[in-house]
Amino acid sequence: MKKETGVFLAVAGLLGWSAYGLISDGAVDLRGGASGAAKSYSQAAVPDSGLALPTASRSGTLQRDLFSPPRDTTPLPLLELILPPLEPLPALAPPSAYGPAAKHMGKHLRTRIPTRSAQGLFNASSMEPAPISSGGSEEVTTVSGASDADLTVDERLARIEARKKLYDWIVVANLKFGRIENKERFGLRGSGEAILFLEIDPSTGKERFSGQQAVAYEAERVQEFGFADTPTNRVELGRAAFGSDLRPGDYDGAMRFAGECLELRNETPRALEAAEDLYGMCVRLQPTDVRPHLGLARCHELGFDFQAALDVYAGLTEGDLHTEPEPWARLGDLYARFRMRGPAQQAFDEGLRRSRTDWLVRWLYGRFLLDAGQYDEAYEHLNEAQKREPTGPDLRAERVGIRTDFGRVLMARGEVQAARDAFERGASADPEADLGPAGVLAAAVLLGESEGLEEEAGDGPDASFDLLFARGLAALQAQEDGEAVRSLRQAAAVDPFRGWLCWRSLSWVAEITGHPEEAWTYIEMAHAANPEDTWTLYQRGRLQTQRDEDDEAMSSFRAALDQELDFPDALVAMGALASEGGDPDSAERYFERALSIDPARPVVHARRGLNFLVLGELGKAEAAFGAALTLNPDMASARNGMAWWQYLSGDSGQAQASFAELVDIRRNEAEGDAPSQYAETQSARIRDHESKEFWRDRFDRVGRVGNGWTYDQGYGAEVRLRDGAVWIEGQLTKESRTRLYRELPADRLLSLEAELTVHPDSRDVTVGIFVARETEGRTGDIRTHAAVELVRHWDGAVRATLTKKGELDAAAQDLYTAQWNVGEPMRVGIEKRGETSSDTTVTLWVDDVPVIENLALPTLGRSSQPLRFGIFVEGRAGRRASVSVDHVGVVRRRL
Repeated sequence: MKKETGVFLAVAGLLGWSAYGLISDGAVDLRGGASGAAKSYSQAAVPDSGLALPTASRSGTLQRDLFSPPRDTTPLPLLELILPPLEPLPALAPPSAYGPAAKHMGKHLRTRIPTRSAQGLFNASSMEPAPISSGGSEEVTTVSGASDADLTVDERLARIEARKKLYDWIVVANLKFGRIENKERFGLRGSGEAILFLEIDPSTGKERFSGQQAVAYEAERVQEFGFADTPTNRVELGRAAFGSDLRPGDYDGAMRFAGECLELRNETPRALEAAEDLYGMCVRLQPTDVRPHLGLARCHELGFDFQAALDVYAGLTEGDLHTEPEPWARLGDLYARFRMRGPAQQAFDEGLRRSRTDWLVRWLYGRFLLDAGQYDEAYEHLNEAQKREPTGPDLRAERVGIRTDFGRVLMARGEVQAARDAFERGASADPEADLGPAGVLAAAVLLGESEGLEEEAGDGPDASFDLLFARGLAALQAQEDGEAVRSLRQAAAVDPFRGWLCWRSLSWVAEITGHPEEAWTYIEMAHAANPEDTWTLYQRGRLQTQRDEDDEAMSSFRAALDQELDFPDALVAMGALASEGGDPDSAERYFERALSIDPARPVVHARRGLNFLVLGELGKAEAAFGAALTLNPDMASARNGMAWWQYLSGDSGQAQASFAELVDIRRNEAEGDAPSQYAETQSARIRDHESKEFWRDRFDRVGRVGNGWTYDQGYGAEVRLRDGAVWIEGQLTKESRTRLYRELPADRLLSLEAELTVHPDSRDVTVGIFVARETEGRTGDIRTHAAVELVRHWDGAVRATLTKKGELDAAAQDLYTAQWNVGEPMRVGIEKRGETSSDTTVTLWVDDVPVIENLALPTLGRSSQPLRFGIFVEGRAGRRASVSVDHVGVVRRRL
């Protein structure tokens, strides 16, 4: 056998033996049988892979470069953020009676709060409504005082027509004015009955002959007669014309006249009775026509007999006319008036199911949804209604209602120009109606085009609430505050149920004219009348903020959000309150939500950036400031905030350059410009801060104390290094003071701090730190010119002692609020402040708590001699000292 063959067989045998061992140890059963014994595993320590990353990718940083030599000085920690002056948040001016809705208010109503003085605006004397004149009243007065001989023909005819509106009249040889007193006076025409007439002198309104009785004039003698042109007489004459039995040929006329009577219902109580009679006669004449049934139900509604109205609607919806959509629409409208939203919507849906093209169903359903705040759904129905509006001359009021309601929904959706067009179409449908002109004026106010329109909108004793309210807002926009107040108060008197709209607007007028108490009174009145109005809640929250009622303000803003979640101005106000109240996390959530709705608001981006600085999220702060400056490159708070971001990111040079750039940009502002002063102050603050350094001594060495320390050895107490601290210990053989101190020029030393421990074996010694200005005489005696000491007296009391030039004894002050226990390390410090010697003050603190602040000590700040600062221990003979000193720190100016 060859050698190669032998090697091959040997290797093959070795591999086979290894495979057999693997199979037989139970780890794998190639036959699918039971597995062998389970292996045991031990917990292994997984290394931290993050340690392999570059240093810059880890969150921790070293206090010094890894390969630089150790130093006993370090820069001071970064300055704490002082928030810059903030631009005031804009407010929302009062909306019109038609909107816009809360989510669109910011686009059309957001404004900087105007302030102007209007002394006495809300005095009782200034609240008298302006006299409203009727057209031509002066002319009528002048004519009525003249004799007929002095009048022209036209003036004489005008006088006659005016008197015919006031008095009954007959023509018997000549024209006589008075009163027709027949029992059935409205049925005289064509009856042949004599006319009983009591003549009146029209110039005085009194009987022409005192005590006379009515004179009977035979019908043949009367050439013509008529009744005073009053609403009651017009209704009575019209009703008498149809008699007691309605003829088929008079059906349409009766329906038309009944509708006219409904329009006159507020001028004479007889109008509603006549309308009900006529509709009842029409129902009996044509029971299959739904129109008289609806008219009859309408009469019941206007007469406040709602059960009778419901009975009529029930008969229609359950009887032969149930397929008609109009009864369902009217029933839904009645339910809506009683806030029965569920039944109302069911009725509207039934009407819509019967006819999707009926204008009445679409109109009333849309108005119902509009009042419920469902503007998108309301727009769908009102848009269909205005496309299919009725065209009959007797339905002019309905056309006005449809067009103005369509304008209302457009206004609520923030489509102001389209709303104005709709209101103008409503005004053209009936020039005598106020709804259209009022809507046009309200839209013009939002568009900033109301100048001159308030005069065109008309005025008079019969002006409606809508017109008066719109005129008030237009006057407010024109800065005619007195006229605005009068119009709004008149509107509230016309319709007390909607008076809260006027009161909330009056609150705004009072606020911007310097009447805070009146502003609060009016907004409380509006809130009491309608506690769910979004703008009222928002304005109430703003006023509560001005009154420092922050918790109540948050509740008001939160209630406004309950009405409309997409209300960015309330969110921003809540964010500002949370930020000022020390809750930056909540403030961030409010700002984030507000910007998600309305991202184009630089003032909010700037506030959010400052809030991020407070949270320590520098990357997000940079993005927020960048967004603010993109929208408004000159925004002062964003520029100041960006400078702070640069400083906190470690680039103090660029931060100071940014502050200087802001000052340059605002050089044309008025003297004392707050953002400029802030930028200059912070830049100087940074420069001053970076001129300081922190020197420390941990005493982590062996041998002598050294390191620039000098000590005055007392009698018995020794100073030595031990266990990483300086110990002053020993039995005092004579009353003496042992000091450990250093020296610095007065203009370099800023503060001293040290950790002192009075150990339990120390007996009746006084321990403390000091800063002093001293001189030594030729014999070695020390003369103290000024000194401040913070000591623990031998009896345990903590005291501050001050020595001033010219005073023999130091003044001592017990610090009862501080406690310095034996055996516990106590951190104590003295801080010197002031730019010059004359304004030098000292602040003392124990355990990081200030115990004396800004105590004047001008002689300590003189720079002619260096200051000594350090630690001392003193006591009488026989006392034992055992005091350790560690972690001494000094803040000083750099060389």
